[in-house]
Amino acid sequence: MKRLLVYIALIVWCCGVNAQLLYEISGKGLSKPSFLFGTHSMVSAEALIDIPGVFRAFNDCSVVLCEFVEEDNEDSEKVQNKILNAAQMDLSLLDILDDEEEFLVDSALKAELGLSLVEMQNFRPNMLTMIYEMTVAEHEETENTSVESYFQVAGAELGKKVYGLESLEKQLFVFFQSKPIEQQAKQLVATIRKEGNFKKDFETVEKVYREGNLETLYQLILDMKNMTEAEKFLLVDERNREWVPTIEEYIKSEPCFISVTALHLPGKDGLINLLRKAGYKVKEVK
Repeated sequence: MKRLLVYIALIVWCCGVNAQLLYEISGKGLSKPSFLFGTHSMVSAEALIDIPGVFRAFNDCSVVLCEFVEEDNEDSEKVQNKILNAAQMDLSLLDILDDEEEFLVDSALKAELGLSLVEMQNFRPNMLTMIYEMTVAEHEETENTSVESYFQVAGAELGKKVYGLESLEKQLFVFFQSKPIEQQAKQLVATIRKEGNFKKDFETVEKVYREGNLETLYQLILDMKNMTEAEKFLLVDERNREWVPTIEEYIKSEPCFISVTALHLPGKDGLINLLRKAGYKVKEVK
């Protein structure tokens, strides 16, 4: 259980680069520009050194907007308990998987997590998939700050105001409960079966991220996750639309550094296009 909590802590934080990852938001009466930056949970914060203008943009902003921020009155243990509760289910994976799948998942969990399927049988498969991907990608070390968590941590340390675009409850629902358990189980099995290619897939994603190619990254991640249109709507598009009014509210008051997963930036339903449709000028920072 102690090792499991380490992975949960990682989930709480949820990772030469060109400027396609960083965008300036201006116009529509804004007194000062804000900035939109695409992150990745499994890319080291060391990559930020090579991104033109990212630290200058961060320093120019008094507010940091992230996908989710722990409430001041909630300690880490309370947050971890919420995640544990949301990640558990009444069903048992032993009743969902066939014998061959049970052996496959049990062997993988023991090899990567040091935990058996019997111990983890009441956890939602999406939880196990997330943890498995973290371990296979060799990002178990909590001290390795990711691009995704860097600005939230740095903002708090520098005394900037740090706010979340959605609640923890919303994130937990999206990640653990928006997809039927049977589909989650199929994805878990599929992810384990392609272990040999997973590291290669991750290396490709990291390379594309470092190149700042948002459109390619967007399609690559969708393909890797085998995401249906319905799933993409729940995980990406709907959340983008919900975030835009909140983003507008904040950027009208103070310059904001908006740090969200890069998957939310491109596409017709991405934040870049939605903010442009809302009347803002959104341009790459060179």
